[in-house]
Amino acid sequence: MSDQEFFNDLFEDMQETPAGRLVKNNFLPWHHPRKHLVRLDQWVYYINMLLDKPFHGKDTIKYFSLPGDDLLDIRTIHEEICLRRNIKLHFLGFNDHESEQLREQNANISLNEVRALPFIDRNSEYHNNDILKIVSKDSLAYQRFKSFGDFDVINLDFCGSVTIQRPANRSPNHYNLLTKIIQLQNNRDKPWLLYLTTRIGSDHIHHEVLNQFKEHYSSNLNDENFRVKSHEIFNVFDRDSLTQSLGNCENFRKIVSTSLCKWLLSFSLSLTPKTTVKILDAMEYKVLPESEYPDMLSLALLFTPHPDQVQDPLGLAIPNARVERFQEPTIASYYIDRVNKCTDCDSYLLTSPNVKQAMVEKSANLLKSARFDTQEYLRIYD
Repeated sequence: MSDQEFFNDLFEDMQETPAGRLVKNNFLPWHHPRKHLVRLDQWVYYINMLLDKPFHGKDTIKYFSLPGDDLLDIRTIHEEICLRRNIKLHFLGFNDHESEQLREQNANISLNEVRALPFIDRNSEYHNNDILKIVSKDSLAYQRFKSFGDFDVINLDFCGSVTIQRPANRSPNHYNLLTKIIQLQNNRDKPWLLYLTTRIGSDHIHHEVLNQFKEHYSSNLNDENFRVKSHEIFNVFDRDSLTQSLGNCENFRKIVSTSLCKWLLSFSLSLTPKTTVKILDAMEYKVLPESEYPDMLSLALLFTPHPDQVQDPLGLAIPNARVERFQEPTIASYYIDRVNKCTDCDSYLLTSPNVKQAMVEKSANLLKSARFDTQEYLRIYD
């Protein structure tokens, strides 16, 4: 055997560069410029808004998310908020890449890169956990979430639909997850942000959930404020008109989006103390270019607990503030208008070339920090 053959055999199964450090050019839907529009115009924008008022004076943002293998949301918040405000980001992230070695290698490298950033709290954590297991008190996911403490911002950026599974099911599902998270957050005395991304459309909702949403929406039509706004925006004023309106794809998405937020509000108002929910923003886009209609919804919701609204049943103690009677249909009437103004990200970028160019460039810079081939990216999207 020659010396060259000897060395060829010796290094045959060895890679020159660990797989996680290879330059990546497999671009997925969350790498699209429109997703970066959501990161900047929704996620960054509303965190900044909270830091300007209810969070004024905070030196650390407590943040939970599903950051994926590249931690793109963490990198964006650090770049756009932490560096500019000299404020730390203390995050807990869950990612489910069990038994996928290449993904795990990439995630570990990304985590090391992010932890080296100047305003990332060194106690931040990133775990290979299934987020749906938070509903079980015996699970490691629950214990980690609970021990981390309450969060200023929770970002649930799902790839699938939160309404696709059968409701009232004991198996892990998004209904139980969302209500559990709201419960765990209810010990706060300050507002908190929930970013919720979910597939939307007739193919992405269980028929039993749709029927319950329809029943709840119909009952709200007995409230004058809700009925007037529903009639004005969706031309829905009774059960028959609701059924007819749901036959229109655009109205279907908007009515279901409204109903999803109404469900979260109803649950939050059932807690002690009561918590109100405000829709700050709604954005939608197509997951795949060939989709006929937008099928992904991204919501920014502000949850505000009202601990000063708890009454003493014997009347011995007097509340610190006047006790409000929160009416779910009245609050939800504002949802209709807000959801109707939902931004179609694809249309917006198509008609705003300067904005699109800025998103392409900013997205490319973000992906470059995560070891992506930006030349290939610019070739595709520029």
